[in-house]
Amino acid sequence: MASFAGPLFHASRWPSDLDIRGKKVLVVGNGCTAAQIIPAIVEQTSHLTQVVRSQHWVVPAVDVPNTKAFRWLCRNVPGFLLTMRFILFVILEETFRAFFVSPAGTKLRAAQQAKTERYMRSKVPEKYHRLVIPDFELGCKRRIFDTGYLASMHSPKLTITGDAIAEVLPTAVRTADGATIDADVIVFATGYQTNDFMHGIDVVGRRGVDMRQHWESLGGPGAYNCSVMSDFPNFFMILGPNTATGHTSTILAIENSVNYALRIIKPILDGDASVAQVKRQAEQRYSIEMQRDLQKTVWFGSCSSWYTKPKDDGSRWNAATYPRFQAEFFYKCLFPNYKDWEYTMTPGYARRRFLRKSWKLLSWAVYILLGLGVGALVRHNGLKFVKSLPYL
Repeated sequence: MASFAGPLFHASRWPSDLDIRGKKVLVVGNGCTAAQIIPAIVEQTSHLTQVVRSQHWVVPAVDVPNTKAFRWLCRNVPGFLLTMRFILFVILEETFRAFFVSPAGTKLRAAQQAKTERYMRSKVPEKYHRLVIPDFELGCKRRIFDTGYLASMHSPKLTITGDAIAEVLPTAVRTADGATIDADVIVFATGYQTNDFMHGIDVVGRRGVDMRQHWESLGGPGAYNCSVMSDFPNFFMILGPNTATGHTSTILAIENSVNYALRIIKPILDGDASVAQVKRQAEQRYSIEMQRDLQKTVWFGSCSSWYTKPKDDGSRWNAATYPRFQAEFFYKCLFPNYKDWEYTMTPGYARRRFLRKSWKLLSWAVYILLGLGVGALVRHNGLKFVKSLPYL
């Protein structure tokens, strides 16, 4: 690739000063990234060639009308935006049923897949059907929401090929069948490294074991409640292992993880503890349950996707997605299982705890005595004594 004379880069490092107007552009890949790039730039180029490496299900985009009235309601009606978010959450949660490998899930998935295939066949030029329409189950790979990608395939400036690139030349690429494709710019929309976390950061826990060594002992990347690891005290991850979803926004998972961390570290924030650490047995149990439940989803289906990573023994490990409804994750973060945790309490904690409990009991005793006293006055004098109160 070093021989290429023009700009050559991964889509995540798009040069801010790049001018593609009138250029021959080659885009490698056809996942979610390429599906956004191509309709945005194809008409600016002199010609764009897309090298597809696999197929993806492309579903219609869900566009909610962002009208002036809708924006007014969001700004001025208390609870309206929260209600809309809840309705959207419930609708998306319902679609998750199609991701399970069960009689009901398979039936629902088949219906959605047939509908999606009809949509793609109606939008994609027939000459590209073989290249872009999948033959695996819907949901096995990340779905692409169509924001103009399929329509752009009708542009005379776009050519799609499934030929693999064998060699990069100074002003072109040569495919495996010997064909040459001219290019001034090459863009690699080839995805990202998944099923691994904390890139470029070395996190070392107790006893000198780093994060990757810890995961090797478990069989693959994972985290208790998608957030924490044993022997890594006071360490929490946001968007950690198995927090991604295939059906809804990860924003909710981020919020849940933050709320979970705040609940767990509350004794530390209150000054009662210095260390919070999940138990090793709890983490191991959770990791086993995650992989077991993921086996019952379409993510372990008939395709190869970034959701899973092959292991040396031929099996696959999924550290990307959550195998249950997000409502369950919300509940588990809202009500932590403190039995799975160990705390190192600060000096004087026992005394402070005793004083807090004593004060609470004393407060309740005072309230009860006051209530009994008021009740006795009412029984003997009715409400006449109220008139004697100075503020009435």
